[in-house]
Amino acid sequence: MHQTLGAVRLAYRSRIAHLVKSGMIDNAVQMFDEMRHSSYRVFSVDYNRFIGVLVKDSSFELAEAIYRDMTPMGFSLIPFTYSRFISGLCKVRNFDLIDALMRDMEALGYVPDIWAFNIYLDLLCRERKVGFAVQTFCCMVRRGREPDVVSYTILINGLFRVGKVTDAVEIWNEMIRRGIRPDNRACAALVVGLCHARKVDLAYEMVADEIKSARVKLSTVVYNALISGFCRAGRIEKAEALKSFMSKSGCEPDVVTYNVLLNFYYDNNMLRKAEGVMSEMVRSGIQPDAYSYNQLLKRHCRVSHPDKCYSFMAKEMEPRGLCDVVSYSTLIETFCRASNTRKAYKIFEEMREKGVVMNVVTYTSLIKAFLREGNSSVAKKLLDQMTELGLSPDRIFYTTILEHLCKSGNLDKAYGVFKDMIEHGIAPDVISYNALISALCRSCRVTEAMKLFEDMQSKECCPDELTFKFIIGGLIRENKLSAAYKIWDQMMDKGFTLDRDVSDTLIKASCSNEEYVRRLLASLYQFPLTQESYLNFSSSYHLSLKKTLKVSTFLLSHNSFLIFIDASMSHHHYETNPHFVQFSQDHHPGGPSSSWTSPDHHQDPQTHPVAPTGPKKKTRGRHQTEPPEPIHEPPSSRPLPLRPEEPLPPRSGRPLLLSPEDQQRPPHHGGYKPEPSPWWTAQTRPASHQPGSKRTEPMKLSATVCCAILLIILILSGLILLLVHLSNRPNSPYFDISAATLNTANLDMGYSLNGDLAVVVNFTNPSKKSNVDFSYVMFELFFYNTLIATEHIEPFIVPKGMSMFTSFHLVSSQVPIEMTQSQELQLQLGNGPVLLNLRGTFHARSDLGSFMRYSYWLHTRCSISLNSPPSGYMRARRCITRR
Repeated sequence: MHQTLGAVRLAYRSRIAHLVKSGMIDNAVQMFDEMRHSSYRVFSVDYNRFIGVLVKDSSFELAEAIYRDMTPMGFSLIPFTYSRFISGLCKVRNFDLIDALMRDMEALGYVPDIWAFNIYLDLLCRERKVGFAVQTFCCMVRRGREPDVVSYTILINGLFRVGKVTDAVEIWNEMIRRGIRPDNRACAALVVGLCHARKVDLAYEMVADEIKSARVKLSTVVYNALISGFCRAGRIEKAEALKSFMSKSGCEPDVVTYNVLLNFYYDNNMLRKAEGVMSEMVRSGIQPDAYSYNQLLKRHCRVSHPDKCYSFMAKEMEPRGLCDVVSYSTLIETFCRASNTRKAYKIFEEMREKGVVMNVVTYTSLIKAFLREGNSSVAKKLLDQMTELGLSPDRIFYTTILEHLCKSGNLDKAYGVFKDMIEHGIAPDVISYNALISALCRSCRVTEAMKLFEDMQSKECCPDELTFKFIIGGLIRENKLSAAYKIWDQMMDKGFTLDRDVSDTLIKASCSNEEYVRRLLASLYQFPLTQESYLNFSSSYHLSLKKTLKVSTFLLSHNSFLIFIDASMSHHHYETNPHFVQFSQDHHPGGPSSSWTSPDHHQDPQTHPVAPTGPKKKTRGRHQTEPPEPIHEPPSSRPLPLRPEEPLPPRSGRPLLLSPEDQQRPPHHGGYKPEPSPWWTAQTRPASHQPGSKRTEPMKLSATVCCAILLIILILSGLILLLVHLSNRPNSPYFDISAATLNTANLDMGYSLNGDLAVVVNFTNPSKKSNVDFSYVMFELFFYNTLIATEHIEPFIVPKGMSMFTSFHLVSSQVPIEMTQSQELQLQLGNGPVLLNLRGTFHARSDLGSFMRYSYWLHTRCSISLNSPPSGYMRARRCITRR
C-alpha cells in the first residue's frame, strides 16, 4: 500500500516537472491542484519542489500564490528554497515579498545562504537603499551569516555610489580586521571610489601592500584609477612611476592608461610628452582610439586655426574611422567660437549625411551661435529638429536660451522658456535664476525679480554673490532702500562680501542714514572693502557728518576706525597730490632726529666730517665763492599715525630751506647764520697723451654698420609693437572668489588633514578689444605656509568684456601638518573662523590687433575666512591679482 502511494506521488511529481519544462504552466498548476485535492497526502517537500520549479521558470506570481496557500496549512519552505525564492524576486524588485520572506525565515530561525544574501545586498545598493543595506548586513552578521569578500565589495561599492566615503573606508578596515583577504574586485571598488572622491593618496596607501607584495594580481582598472587620480591632482611624476611599475609587475598598460596620460599632457601643453606617449602606444601594438584622437583634436582647436583642425580630422581621423559625435561637436564649437557659423552649419550637415547621431551638445553649440548672431529662425529650426530626434534639452541648453533672450530684452519669452524648463523636470540652477533676475532688474521690474528671488530660495537653490548684486542694485535704482538693506543683511548672513560696485552703491545710499552708517562701519571690520570704497565712504561721510550724526558720540564709538580711514585717504593723496606732507622713513615721531616739515623747507647740508686732501678753494669773507645747492629730503610714503594718542613730533627750530630774501640778507642782521662750510676740493686732471691718427679696418667698419642696421631694425620693431600695444591697450584680467564652502575638515591622528573645499571663482576680462585665452590654470590651497591641496582647471577662453564662472573642489587627503599648525587648525575648526590662503597661477594670452599675440603670467593671492563645517560658508575674502 505504501509502495503504491509512493509510486502515485512520484508520478504526480514527474508529470508536473515535465509540464513546467514544456512551458505548460497552467496544466502544471492544474496537476498540482489535483494532487492536493486527491486522497493522496501532500508533504512539505512537494510544495518546496513545485515552488522551486516555478521560481526557476520566473513564474513568481504563481509561486507567491502557492506560498500564501501553504503557510496557513502549516507547511514551510526549507532554507534552500527560501534562498532561491529571494534570489528570483530580486530580479523583479519585489521588495515587499522579499521582506515578508525574510521575516518568515527569521521566525523559523533560518538564515539565507551567502549567495541570496549577496544578491539582495547588490539589489539594495543598486536601488540606492544603502542605509537599509547596511542594516541588513549588520543583521545578517548578528544572526550568524558571515559575509565574504563579495559582500564587502558590494557594500563598499554602494557606499561610494552615494558619496559616503568614510563609511566605505570603515567597511574596508573591518574586512581586513576580520582576516578576509581582498581580491582584485574589492581593490578596484575601493580605489575607484576613493579616486573619484579625489582621495588618491588614501587609495594608494590602502592598497600599497597588495601592490608591492603582489599577493593580489591587480587588474588595469586599479592602476588606471590611481594614474588618473594622480594626474587629476597634478602629480604626473607619481603617475608615470606607477605606469612603469605596472609594466614590471606583469600588468601591461592598455589604451585607457595611455589616454589618461595623453589627456594630462595635452591639457598642460606638454606636446613632446604627448607625442612620446603616442609613439609608445604604436610600438606596444596598441592603436589609439577615438578618445585619443579627440584629445589631440581638442588640443589643435585651442592653439590652431579652425580650418587646420578640420583638415586634421579629415586627413588623420576620418580614414581610420575614428570620427564620432565628440569629434564633430568639438569642431562645431570651435567654428562657433570663431564666429564662423556658416562653416559650423556645413559640418553639422556633413555629420548628418555620414550618419553620425547628434547629441544635445551639438545642438546647443549651434543654437547658441545663431542666437548670438540674431538669427532666431535657424535656431528655431534646429530646436524643432532636436525635438524630433527625441533629444531632451538639458540645463545647459535652457540656460543658454535664457541668457540670450534676457540680453535681447525678450523677457516674456524668457519667462516662457523658464516655465518650460521647470515643466520638463529640470531644476534651474543659480546661473539660470541670475540671468532672469538681472534682466528684470535692468527693466525696472524689481517686484517680479524679488518673487523670483524668494522662489529660488524656497527651492533650495542658494543665491550667489551676483544674485545679491543684481537685487540690491535694482532696489536702490527704485529708491527702495529699506528693502535693499534687508537683502544686504541676508547677503552678510550667508557669508558673501561686498565687491567694489555693490559697496560703492550701498555707501552712497547709506550715508544719509545714521543707523545704517553705524551698521556699515560694524560690518567693515569683518568684511574689508577696497581702497576706493574706503575713500568713497570717507568722502561721503565727511560731507554728511554734520547733517546726520552727533560728532562727539560718533568719534567716541568709532575713533580708531575714522583715523584709519583718514590715514588711508592721506596715503592715497601722497600718490596723487604733491601738496600733501611726506615724511622720511628714517625719522620716527618723537625721536631726536624726527622732523615734520612742509615741502617748502629743506635740511641744511652738514659739514663733511673729514676734510679731503688737496688745495682749498678761495673764499670771500665768511661766504663761499659758490654756495652749495640746497639738498631736499627724499620723498617718502610714511602715512599719518593711526592712533590719536601717538604724539606728533616737534618741528625744527629753524627753517631748512632759505628763501631768496634770507639768502641775500647779511648773516648778523637777523638773517640765517649758516653752519661752517664743508671743504671743497678741486680735482686735478691727469696729463693725457693724444694718440696718433689710425684708419679703421674694413672688417670692423662692416661689422659696425651691420650692428647699427640691426639695432635700427630692433628699435623700429619695438616702436611698432609699442604703437600696436598703445592702440589696443588691453587691460589685465582679474580674478575673484564668488563663493566658497568648507564641506568637511578633520585631522586624523592629530596631524593628517582630510578636507574638501568647494570654490566658485570668477575670471573677468575688462578689455573691450581682445579675448583672453587661459591655457594654464593651477590653484594651490595653503594653511599658513603648508600646501594642503592643489587643483588644475582645463584651459578656457574669456571673451572680451565678459566674465566666466567655474567651480571646482580642493581636496586634501592625509596631508601632514606641523604640530603647532594642527593645534591652530583644531582651534579654528572648533570656534571658527577657518583661515585659508588660495594661490593661483595662470598663463594667459591676449591679442594685439589681428596678427600679433602676447602671453603673460598672472598670479593671484586670496585670503579666505570660512565658518567651520558642516555649514562652512565663506565669511570674507580678499583677492589680489598681479602680473
